[in-house]
Amino acid sequence: EGFEFATLEGAISTLERVHSMVVEVSRLRHAQERDCPIHRMVQLLGTAGLRLFRMKPTVINRNIDARPLEYDLYFARVGSDLP
Repeated sequence: EGFEFATLEGAISTLERVHSMVVEVSRLRHAQERDCPIHRMVQLLGTAGLRLFRMKPTVINRNIDARPLEYDLYFARVGSDLP
């Protein structure tokens, strides 16, 4: 919990061999950070040749404004047959 970026940053050479993956990103856990965690994850995995092709909200803040707090981000290798 909360170490996704550090873990993935240390695994770029391994990620370069991955065809697809799903990553959970929390806007709530990273709310104090200056950079948007979704944008940061897209940039990070883009350096490994992966592109975002789907973004699915998984946790919604129903008490205040129905804004998604967590997402599943779906990535695929650039040039793959996935959408």
